[in-house]
Amino acid sequence: MANQELAKKVLDHILAYPEGHDQNTWGTRDECGTTMCIAGWTCELEGRTPWIGFVAKPGAFEAMGATASRARELLGLSPDEAEQLFHCYDNDEALRRLKHFADTGEVEVPDYEED
Repeated sequence: MANQELAKKVLDHILAYPEGHDQNTWGTRDECGTTMCIAGWTCELEGRTPWIGFVAKPGAFEAMGATASRARELLGLSPDEAEQLFHCYDNDEALRRLKHFADTGEVEVPDYEED
């Protein structure tokens, strides 16, 4: 079941602190603050620690998958819906999709035209 309330919480947080949103990273923490993608903020705001920082070492990809998996479950998304929401690397487009989900309970899949 779609967790629109949590989606709205994540959206509100990102809109209040846009400098802390970047779809190109699961998450980073440093002296400048914390930056996360939608999946990372979903976990963080629900008290589930997301995987922070990418280090190319064994297990790194499994850890990233754990963040997306946790966020998918928390938001009540199917694997395909999570793919559309979490793997959109354009920040503005990702927020538009998150807002649509928060408003409707559905993840909007872009309609790509074939050339």
